[in-house]
Amino acid sequence: MKSAGWNLIKADSTPSIAEHSYRNALIALILAKLEKCKNPEKIALAALMHKMHKIRLCDRHKVSAQYMDYPRKVKVEINKDQLSLLGDDLKREFEDILDLSDDEKVVVKDADQLELALEAKEYMDKGYDKAKIWIERIEQILITNSAKELFNKIKKTHSCDWWANLKKKPQTDKKEYISRI
Repeated sequence: MKSAGWNLIKADSTPSIAEHSYRNALIALILAKLEKCKNPEKIALAALMHKMHKIRLCDRHKVSAQYMDYPRKVKVEINKDQLSLLGDDLKREFEDILDLSDDEKVVVKDADQLELALEAKEYMDKGYDKAKIWIERIEQILITNSAKELFNKIKKTHSCDWWANLKKKPQTDKKEYISRI
């Protein structure tokens, strides 16, 4: 299932909820470690599962949510229904993962926003100028210092920079170049 928000800027392809959740979990793990949380692995798992309800409800962007928002109790009920299929023992384990302290919830939320910032930056780097709206909004709502620092790095870095120094220098020796054929 694809994320819906990027349709607003007419993005050519949008990440799935699974892709978003995977990157969000990695970011949550990093953020939890930077914030020196007691159980970063639990926070990463909670971040991985944080949008389980959207598998049943579909993803909706903020514009549609203005007209049809679902209350928190609906998300809780969906999670309960999905977890009940696992049996009592596993259900309790997953409920424990999703039972976060307020500080842990902040880390998961900041990780979610950072992942959206990465997506927005990728779209901006592809020429979707309207994605800047996400960047501006996210900058205003991040809470942890680590998330704010990572966000500033995201803003300053082109989304393709990660591989720029990984490419080997071009072959200039003709014999070596030909030997690779």
